[in-house]
Amino acid sequence: MPLRYQSGGLDGSGVASHGGQQPASAGKAGYKFGSNKVCVPRLVGGKSKNVRPVHPGKTLAAAALSSHGGKMGPPPVKKKQKKLAPGTVALREIRRFQKSTDTLTRFAPFARLVREIEGDVFSHQPSKRWEKQALLALQEAAEAHLVKWLEKSNLVAIHAGRVTVMPKDMQLVGTMADKPF
Repeated sequence: MPLRYQSGGLDGSGVASHGGQQPASAGKAGYKFGSNKVCVPRLVGGKSKNVRPVHPGKTLAAAALSSHGGKMGPPPVKKKQKKLAPGTVALREIRRFQKSTDTLTRFAPFARLVREIEGDVFSHQPSKRWEKQALLALQEAAEAHLVKWLEKSNLVAIHAGRVTVMPKDMQLVGTMADKPF
């Protein structure tokens, strides 16, 4: 039996109906018809893929829109993320790092670096074992030294009328390192 169309056809306002019988071409095209349901093929990549049953009288538009929570209207659109002013994220990161007491560098790479330097300096002796607390203390001291160096470099850059720390600022702080930090 040929397909007939209810309420205007398949132009988005109607649903195809089969009149209770399965057409001869249904098996070949992959259409599956139930006793009281009409099946509408879902198009995926231009090919008819798995058929989803639609109740009679339901329009194709309503069937398509029911896929996102049964709400009528277009599917929800993701809101564009607001563009932040330059420096906002940097200031947020500064506040976050100033609140935290964690180390900024990872422990394992720092421990490998310490062991490598120890191997280079004391190459004639067998390698020593390091306690975890000793490595943590060394890491804290190294990070404190680096933070002080960067703070002084920032002061030099501000003195030069800049807000960006440059390598020449860090070199100048390094030349003044004869005084203790």
